[in-house]
Amino acid sequence: MYLTRRFYIALTFVILLLGSGYAFAPLFVAGQWALLLLILLVAADAFLLYRVRGIRAFRSCADRFSNGDENEVRIRLESSYRHPVRLEVIDEIPFIFQQRDRQMRVALRREGEKTLVYSLRPTRRGVYSFGRIRVFAATRIGFLSRRYTCAEPQDIKVYPSYRMLHHYELLAISNNLTELGIKRIRRVGHHTEFEQIKDYVKGDDYRTINWKASARRHQLMVNVYQDERSQQIYNVIDKGRVMQQAFRGMTLLDYAINASLVLSFVAMKKEDKAGLATFGKSFDSFVPASKQTGHMQSLLESLYSQQTDFGETDFSSLCVHLNKYVGKRSCWCFIPISRP
Repeated sequence: MYLTRRFYIALTFVILLLGSGYAFAPLFVAGQWALLLLILLVAADAFLLYRVRGIRAFRSCADRFSNGDENEVRIRLESSYRHPVRLEVIDEIPFIFQQRDRQMRVALRREGEKTLVYSLRPTRRGVYSFGRIRVFAATRIGFLSRRYTCAEPQDIKVYPSYRMLHHYELLAISNNLTELGIKRIRRVGHHTEFEQIKDYVKGDDYRTINWKASARRHQLMVNVYQDERSQQIYNVIDKGRVMQQAFRGMTLLDYAINASLVLSFVAMKKEDKAGLATFGKSFDSFVPASKQTGHMQSLLESLYSQQTDFGETDFSSLCVHLNKYVGKRSCWCFIPISRP
């Protein structure tokens, strides 16, 4: 049970009436009646608040948060009181946000319910721990407040920014990639991967004429080749001390990880294989290139706990291990370490 500000204001008023009664007798009698009324209102307020356990609160959010993005958190409030109540809700968000004033006020009708929504933007990867939900309920009388402790502590993992992957996918579906300067160009070239045989038209390269097919069809037919697919593309991330520099609340390493995820996502969408290698003062982790279902999750899990080692970057160790693990021609994308 908590006494509210309204109670102390009323009590101060009663004390002033009683004190003024020594100078003017009728005010003392008025003060006595005001004190009796205050006691009755407090008793009625306590009865209304404590006769039932009237408030329940539930927190719902994603199982994992996306680093650097706004992540939505919902709090559902349910009241079983047979009268309107005013609530003050305090959600114990992870301490890393350094926000201790996250208070929300809401009024619920008789046996009503409501959902509160707010968002959090993490800037570090790792495990974030939510505490409990503290709800302070008060009636219209407003002299007392009852505290409810709801929901269980909850741990949320913050992964590299995977939401931008869905953003690019939605842009591709809605044909809005051209607004970002990304265009799809079909290039017909002299590659080794065969695509189809088609009728010869003026302008086709005569070197691609398929003489056997032309003899069978009694007309000129040409082979069509396409860019080679299923190529291995590796993102190489430097974890040296330079990557610990911060920019707009996030480290350069976080930006590098987010960029590598986008490149891997695009490569796999184009039917290529995406892999990963990280290094710092020594060679650290290696994920073989693949395009199988679930490979993006493997990359996320590998990048989830990556941290800088505050040492000088050893490129010689990187070259030795790359020659050891990769025996096929591949494309290596080195994430730049300059400030964005």
